[in-house]
Amino acid sequence: MKRIRSPIDLANVVQYIVLANVVIYAIQILMQPKTGLDEDLFSLFNLHFLTWFERQFGLVTPIAIPNVIWQVFTSMFLHGGVWHIAMNMFLLWQFGHALERVWGGMYFFKYYMFTGLGSSIAVILLAYVTNDVSITIGASGAVFGVLLAYGMLFPNNILLMFFAIPMPAKYAVMIFGGIELLLLLTGGLPGISHIGHLGGLLAGFLMLKGRGLLKL
Repeated sequence: MKRIRSPIDLANVVQYIVLANVVIYAIQILMQPKTGLDEDLFSLFNLHFLTWFERQFGLVTPIAIPNVIWQVFTSMFLHGGVWHIAMNMFLLWQFGHALERVWGGMYFFKYYMFTGLGSSIAVILLAYVTNDVSITIGASGAVFGVLLAYGMLFPNNILLMFFAIPMPAKYAVMIFGGIELLLLLTGGLPGISHIGHLGGLLAGFLMLKGRGLLKL
């Protein structure tokens, strides 16, 4: 008898990661203080304040021991708003499934967490140099690692750059990396951790080259 698979099959790691991010974002929303103001539906599901939850589980710099031990991991499951989590989860869903089919769930999970850790370390190192005081949250660093892996494993697959320009994946990844580096060197966009994105790219590259793409 042929098994009928659900379209939402929680038997793979990508969906578990997406679910974890959504649940944690819901907790962030519930932690938001009540302003007493009339808000539209979008505002109700958006972040307006940093609470103790973000300060406890986001990546706080300068670092504090022992908090940093878990913050380098937990920060990648928090987000700063609806569009932030929506874009990250869309890209993770879009490209993560292809990688998991090639690698299997266990290696994909290790890769995802390693790139997230690399992103956090990059943020810490830059903060140490610049004496930056900040709270960094988001899965973007790990998602950039996922994009890098997709570009390396499927270099000639066509992607829509900025949802409009068709381009081979290998060139799209190079352009995204170049844009992030340029933004980092020129001051970047406020509220975006370009060093975290680059840290995720570098960590992904090191992990893939360390194992060898042909031995996956």
